[in-house]
Amino acid sequence: MTEAEKQARDDALGRVCCLLLQIGRERDLREFKWTWRPMTWVKDETRNLWACDRPPDRAVIFLKQDAWHWEVCIDRRVPAKSAVRRFFRLDEAVAWAEEHLTASAIDA
Repeated sequence: MTEAEKQARDDALGRVCCLLLQIGRERDLREFKWTWRPMTWVKDETRNLWACDRPPDRAVIFLKQDAWHWEVCIDRRVPAKSAVRRFFRLDEAVAWAEEHLTASAIDA
């Protein structure tokens, strides 16, 4: 197998992996029970993210561009207390966000 053939094979395999991951992420979103969560999550269609407001704090979850991770951002009034974390599983990302929003409400 030539070097060009190996590169073409690796590129094709990479595209297949990305496609499978994207299909899995779309299934996660389709099957995830946002309405069953203890906090209210709202989808922002324009930016393709989900947000939960617990004034003065806010959690935002979105899929990273590479589709490998869900990124969670906790925005707080005091920027030093804000947090960002990545998760492979959507349910873990949502649970972590809700836990941090709840902890923030208790600390207030």
